Amino acid sequence: MICHIAVDAFGLAALHDDFDRRHDQAGPVTAMQPMEQARRQRGPGARRAHEASLRYFERLAARVPDRQFSPSADQRQPRFWQVTLDSPAGDRAARTLAARLGLGTSPVLLAAFAVALTHHSSCPRAALHLVVSNRFRPGFAGSVSPVMQSCLAVIEVAGAPFEEVVRRAWQSALSAYKHAYFDPAGQRELCDRLAAERRGEPDWSVVFNDRRVLSRELPGAVSDDGDDAPRGPAPLRDELTRTKLTWGDRNDLPAQKVFLSVVDRPGTLGLELWADTHFVTPADMAGLLRRIESVLIDGAGTEDETEAVAPMGTVQ
Repeated sequence: MICHIAVDAFGLAALHDDFDRRHDQAGPVTAMQPMEQARRQRGPGARRAHEASLRYFERLAARVPDRQFSPSADQRQPRFWQVTLDSPAGDRAARTLAARLGLGTSPVLLAAFAVALTHHSSCPRAALHLVVSNRFRPGFAGSVSPVMQSCLAVIEVAGAPFEEVVRRAWQSALSAYKHAYFDPAGQRELCDRLAAERRGEPDWSVVFNDRRVLSRELPGAVSDDGDDAPRGPAPLRDELTRTKLTWGDRNDLPAQKVFLSVVDRPGTLGLELWADTHFVTPADMAGLLRRIESVLIDGAGTEDETEAVAPMGTVQ
């Protein structure tokens, strides 16, 4: 058992690789060590990055709605529920859109999640935290340490075609990646101040976490579909019979209102959703996942479509 206080998921992968290499031939340690990381965090460069992150966070907080979720009419005990969606059709649709736009599938899935959230909440924008690996920063790629943090993103959805929402999600994600390195204690102080000024904390208790390692494409990656792959929404909808919705764990551990993870699943889109049933009913949990799937399929079949995203409403 390894605690996240000591190492994050990508740090664990680095540790595994290090063991494999040292089995054959020991080599010098080149990745940043935790004590060196702590020393650098006290330096002027890291302090400037922290202050820039807080300014970014405060600027975006002004756009976060006071309420994205109303109290649920179907509160359950245990309070927090898990449900997973496996969708071959959603996987094909996401890769089709990514290839068309020259992006990876991650911003496509983020945009579909944002659209689904706004349908549920009737807000014109989605406010959520992105889990950021921070491994692209110098010295952290192979560091066996906790580097991962989350950063706020706000995506405007209302009135925009889905491909435009994808572009906005990509830009929002880039800004979040840039500003996801900060002192958590300082951010908590800022959150407390903002809550006092607004007389209530902004509703930013939503998280998007792309946990894929094996099936995550880089921007501009070429799809491996053959010439006989389904094209347009109709063939993709024919694959909906293969979609599986599976209910999982339930507990009372404190958690976010909504936490969506994209997980590795061979040949399918794997979405794992945890939600607080005091704000999101089990029916709406299933509806959120199904809507993400339908948004992807509709978007994959509308390359030059100018029709805007449908008006917000309650997930059925």
